[in-house]
Amino acid sequence: MAYIQGENKPSGPGADDGCPFCSIASKSDEDGLILRRGERVYAVLNLYPYTGGHLMTVPYRHVADYTDLTAEETAELAELTKQAMAALRTASGAQGFNLGINQGMAAGAGIAAHLHQHVVPAGAATPISSP
Repeated sequence: MAYIQGENKPSGPGADDGCPFCSIASKSDEDGLILRRGERVYAVLNLYPYTGGHLMTVPYRHVADYTDLTAEETAELAELTKQAMAALRTASGAQGFNLGINQGMAAGAGIAAHLHQHVVPAGAATPISSP
């Protein structure tokens, strides 16, 4: 309910408008729930998970559109997503995944101004607890 009511949502499209993905990147790993940091992209647990183990891969750069990612950002987003899937399979026995980018408000993006990809495990044999 907190998320639906607007908790932690930015006030505008800019990086300085309270973008949670920009602020998470500047926190410690523990405080930001960051699982792994790359050079251009990081992996973070979802504060409002659809299911246990739900995480996201997020570029550090405040960019809204997938087509605006650099080739290096695109490659690192894909690689970090693969690493996240492997880790979730090991930790939970996930049998499948829902991977997705809700591109823009019209497509259901809760935070459309900062691109992020969801990695949601499905059919996990071992439950994973989330914060």
